[in-house]
Amino acid sequence: RGCPSRTANGAPRRGRRLWRVRASSFAARVEGRLAAGFVRGSRASDGARLVERYRALGWSVERDGRPWDGGALHRAADHALPTAFVRLAPGVSVNLFLWPDDEIAFDVDAREIHDQHTLDAVCRFLAQTGRALATDVDLCPEGTTTPFLRYTRQADSVGRCP
Repeated sequence: RGCPSRTANGAPRRGRRLWRVRASSFAARVEGRLAAGFVRGSRASDGARLVERYRALGWSVERDGRPWDGGALHRAADHALPTAFVRLAPGVSVNLFLWPDDEIAFDVDAREIHDQHTLDAVCRFLAQTGRALATDVDLCPEGTTTPFLRYTRQADSVGRCP
């Protein structure tokens, strides 16, 4: 169960600093590891809706090094699956995986999350993704499906998970 720490618009609640309790999830000992995210109940076809939301928020979205509008997804010539790059803030980005016949997934490089400001950018991403698709969004340590952060649609907040 998450402990709400963000208001409905994704801003930090007064007096709560999520960074203090979640810093260890991004600590130097996990350097080079990726925090993996999952958008529950989503499909790759939801990608266009997400890209539209992200662009409206002023986040750049790229595919193959060029701005991407969320159009048709095709495997690359080397058969790689479609991946989009979302820049949330200077130095903070998300790899968004829009794989056919699977839930949308993403990852965040733990080395980019080093203070409350950068964690706020990730929390805003979780909230905006969940709102766009009306679903819960989890952020888990790499290689697990046990979240340490979760956007919960019902509470419309991002919170820590025990």
